Amino acid sequence: MVEWDLAKVQTRVRFPSPAKFYFNLNISLIAFFSTLLFISFSHTTDLKIVQISTSARQGELIYLKSEVTSPQTNLSVNFLGKELPCYQIAIKENKNETSQESEPTVWECFMAIPADSPIGKQTIELLDQGKAVTSVNSEIIPTAFPTEPIALSEEKKSLLSREDRPQDLKKIKQALKIESKTKKWEKELLQPIQGKIESLYGEKRILDGELKKGYHRGLDLGAPEGAPIKAANHGEVILAGKFIEEGNMVMIDHGQGFITAYLHCSKTLVRKGKKVKKGEVIGEVGSTGVVNTPHLHFGTYIHGSPIDPLYLLNKFSYE
Repeated sequence: MVEWDLAKVQTRVRFPSPAKFYFNLNISLIAFFSTLLFISFSHTTDLKIVQISTSARQGELIYLKSEVTSPQTNLSVNFLGKELPCYQIAIKENKNETSQESEPTVWECFMAIPADSPIGKQTIELLDQGKAVTSVNSEIIPTAFPTEPIALSEEKKSLLSREDRPQDLKKIKQALKIESKTKKWEKELLQPIQGKIESLYGEKRILDGELKKGYHRGLDLGAPEGAPIKAANHGEVILAGKFIEEGNMVMIDHGQGFITAYLHCSKTLVRKGKKVKKGEVIGEVGSTGVVNTPHLHFGTYIHGSPIDPLYLLNKFSYE
């Protein structure tokens, strides 16, 4: 994998202030619709993209930061067929006290690139209040994910065909949809346990000679049964309990679409709704769910999409 390199890009989009429009019976239909387009964009007086990654690999993310001068702004992005929220993180102080312009607000957005994302050139469309403002080209670079044979006992394999599995999936999907506006996390992630890497994010699995659908959505870290598991960052527990395949699991919301998951615990030590600090013990390593040996499956999600935990732990730099 390549080192994370946030290329700084300056893109300024200016729209003139609203003007009075006079129509007569001879105005053309084209001019009429051009005027409507002008009016629809006039609310965004000044938008500047100040930081964006121009390329990233499957399993990584794209980060975008922008500044907007507008009294009413609600930014989002359209990327890989999904509209993703941007969040306001600051208001820049206007050094010119006599200026009548609004103080710029700073917005940021994290865009996940899951392992199965399409590769090649992709367009990032920036929206304000649901309307297109500008677009930026980016590129998704393919990652060579490995294929790994796995062995499961008959008891563990029987869990894969449980009829009540859809109930578990419904709870997990609902948790991954959570988008709390307040950022709870800060800077680097903490690795939840110190252990040997047993399986990587993005791996394809072969079970009984057959390639399983999907891919491994986290990082497996081997450790002794009962070893303490620590929260990777500040947040609030949004899910804690026993699941068929995941075993005893904890999920933490870190705010603004960033969620971490801790699977296969021998026991969980927190409940839903508890606010936790970075490094706080939330559970113990185990082998519950569909596994044969004690380990922690550590998952990281951005707006519900899984990305590589190793990338966030070792390569992603956030200030």
